Amino acid sequence: MGCAASSDSPQHASFEQHKQQYFRSELNTWSQQQTHSQMNTQQQTHSQQNTQQEQQPSLNKLPTPIKEVAKDPVLYSDGATRFDIGQGEVGTCWFMAMVANIADKPRLLQRVIPSDAYKIGSDDYDGIFHCRFWRFGVWNDTYIDDFLPIVHETNIAGAHSATDPNEMWVALLEKAFAKLYGSYVEITEGLTADSYLNLTGGVAERIDFTEKKMSPKRLFQRLYNAFQCPTTMVGCNCPDKNDGKRGLVGGHAYSINGAFIVGEAKLLRLRNPWGNGEWNGPWSDRSPKWKTAPLDCVPHPSKDDGEFYMDINDFLRYFDDCTICNLTPDFDRDGFPDMLNYVTCIYGNWRDGKNGGSEQRTKNPCYSVTLGDKAMDDEGKVALVVQIVQRTLESRNDITEVRCDLFKVLGKNDHCVSLELLGDKSNIYMGNVQNTYRFHIEPGSYIAIPATLEAGYEKEFLLRCFTAAPVSNPQYVSY
Repeated sequence: MGCAASSDSPQHASFEQHKQQYFRSELNTWSQQQTHSQMNTQQQTHSQQNTQQEQQPSLNKLPTPIKEVAKDPVLYSDGATRFDIGQGEVGTCWFMAMVANIADKPRLLQRVIPSDAYKIGSDDYDGIFHCRFWRFGVWNDTYIDDFLPIVHETNIAGAHSATDPNEMWVALLEKAFAKLYGSYVEITEGLTADSYLNLTGGVAERIDFTEKKMSPKRLFQRLYNAFQCPTTMVGCNCPDKNDGKRGLVGGHAYSINGAFIVGEAKLLRLRNPWGNGEWNGPWSDRSPKWKTAPLDCVPHPSKDDGEFYMDINDFLRYFDDCTICNLTPDFDRDGFPDMLNYVTCIYGNWRDGKNGGSEQRTKNPCYSVTLGDKAMDDEGKVALVVQIVQRTLESRNDITEVRCDLFKVLGKNDHCVSLELLGDKSNIYMGNVQNTYRFHIEPGSYIAIPATLEAGYEKEFLLRCFTAAPVSNPQYVSY
């Protein structure tokens, strides 16, 4: 599956086009951080909700060549694992939690960090690190130099390898991500769903435990099923109110990398991207509960490496959400990604005359899509997942409240068109980079209308329609 880039979408650039540009500009990436924040400034994990309990870099000096940072620098010491991730002083837990997940998935990681990404130790070494991030429907090549900002004379200020001081892939990837968005300050808060999008181009669904009472049994089964798929990644957030409770960090993102049944207990395995600081309640590393568990029932942690187990009931008590991420959508919410392997990409924009907001719905861009009967289920219906992605090429925070509705055309003539709103009728507009909507509908023609909450807003967007069979004749229509 794939998306065709529009004429103004970012293009893949050659190394020679970018080498000198990045050497000139990379020194600014870290220095911008200092002009925007002071030591001990708290950052957010979620821009609307949670305060990140991490300090901003301090006591830094000019970025230092990597050969002065490490005695024998290499990209990988012994391959990549989730245990390599050590977050550092920048509030990028939302990103590093997903990096920890992708570290255990070699095929996905290689798409981000190709085999020729960094030539340290070879005759072809040129001081350049190359990686790729998915953004606005296109895989973007990103090039940086290998100078790293340090604190306290020799310590890398940002993310680093928690397993080997000579291993550089973690630090270089975080710096490249900062470069993608302009500076480290631009990536000091965010959602794990967005980092997954940047790392894979996949689909993420955030489950908010505070919106309705969540069944522990149902949630565990969905997560247990999800981990049967080798490309699934899961993140979660501990709210501010639970900071310091049982060793947890409030306003902080964690990764979840496994679900296990141990006797009567249903356990999740979590990891703190700091590489230390763990849950110390039931089923923690030194919990007496392990003494009664069957031998070798799960890989049992025994050191402070940031990884720990929690019972599903404790997880729901101390965490307020989780985000399940797949390359294709989990339409029926059972944990297994469904075979919606066809992706139709539609690039558009709200502009003068076509930005009517929520009050004048048809005064927004309208797109006709036709779904055939090739993938009908037993109910005579087909599955459609629509994802709207806002363009954030200039700044990650340049977003507004949006939604995308689907309408059935009941009838039309020369003067008007009659539309029936389908699916979610809550009329809630979300200020996220991406929002996803499910529709279980009969084959036929439909109108997708993306809209902003406020009228008059000008911005580019991408609609991605995930289906089990190709969509016919997607086109712009005017009413």
